[in-house]
This record gives sequence, C-alpha cells and structure tokens, in this order.
Amino acid sequence: MLTQLTQEFGKRLRYWRNKRGLSQDELEIASGVTQQTISRCELGTRRTSLRTAERLLDALNVSISDFFEEEINNG
Repeated sequence: MLTQLTQEFGKRLRYWRNKRGLSQDELEIASGVTQQTISRCELGTRRTSLRTAERLLDALNVSISDFFEEEINNG
C-alpha cells in the first residue's frame, strides 16, 4: 500500500510541476528541496516526509486537497 501511495504522490507531483510550467531545477529553487529528491519522489522511489511534501506543495501554490482531488492522466 505504501508503494502505491508513494507512486501516486510522485505522479501527482510531476503533474502539478508540469502544470505550473516548472522544471525540477526551478522547483528546487522555489521549494528548497533538492532536484535529486524531487526526481526520486516523482519516480516513486522515495518516500516523502510531510515536511518535504509541504515545501513542494507550497512552492507549487497548490493546496493538499487540490493536489489529490484533481483528475490526472495515468500516463
């Protein structure tokens, strides 16, 4: 179950980052989260702490409810 949640978070992180027109490097600058961590989160190979998720969502200017509620493509 945790792996599925980790992958879903990563998929949604990539979706929102692209929706905001940001590269991983730009999101790193805006959030203070390293590009390597962002990449691993998006690939679903790294668990995301609550603090890291908060920093990323703040930088993307998206609420937690919108982050998980908006329909995204599975591709």
